[in-house]
Amino acid sequence: QFKEMRKKRVFTKSCWKKKNLKYSTSFARWSKIFGEKINNLIDLTLIGDNLAVRMLNDVPLPKEISEAEAKEVIDIAMWAQAQPFKSKEISYLVGGKFLRELSTNLQKAIDNKQPYKYMLYSAHDCTIMPVISVIGLPLDAIPPFASNISFELFKTDDHYFVNVRYNGKNLRLPGVNTAEKCSFEEMNYLGAEPTRYLAHATPSHKSRFSC
Repeated sequence: QFKEMRKKRVFTKSCWKKKNLKYSTSFARWSKIFGEKINNLIDLTLIGDNLAVRMLNDVPLPKEISEAEAKEVIDIAMWAQAQPFKSKEISYLVGGKFLRELSTNLQKAIDNKQPYKYMLYSAHDCTIMPVISVIGLPLDAIPPFASNISFELFKTDDHYFVNVRYNGKNLRLPGVNTAEKCSFEEMNYLGAEPTRYLAHATPSHKSRFSC
């Protein structure tokens, strides 16, 4: 289902077509260098990962490719991996379940039925991207190594609020009235009805889903 949606929602976008055409003249050469058939930018994702690991660990690059070209392939691959999660539909498919589970766990904490004060989920970059997209802030490239998202529950008087942080930075969610924290009701609404929630997003937030 993910691959079919990617074909429909990503590969048909003008920005994807334009960039794919731009680099298509290098596909045959890169296929020969890396030993993998490259017909589309999406085929560069694992190759980009491999090159990034090589450069981080001072492992020699293939002799046919320069450091500058390797960095270019890495940048293309990072961009290509992020593009599926510029689609709200794909992001909801992959990340919506976590937001609903989060809302359930927050509600348990409010009702004093949650035995844990802190819950930790281990995730990949491809797990973080759809979650941060579902809350209305899709990324332009894959998250840096060791990235994290935190959802912190606070109580002020009789009201509960959730502060969302990405790599230590507070996020302003679309449709939320306060600068940083959103009410639990807003967060719960986001987890249950992301499409309706994003209907209230500002134009600046909506623009982030474009290329």
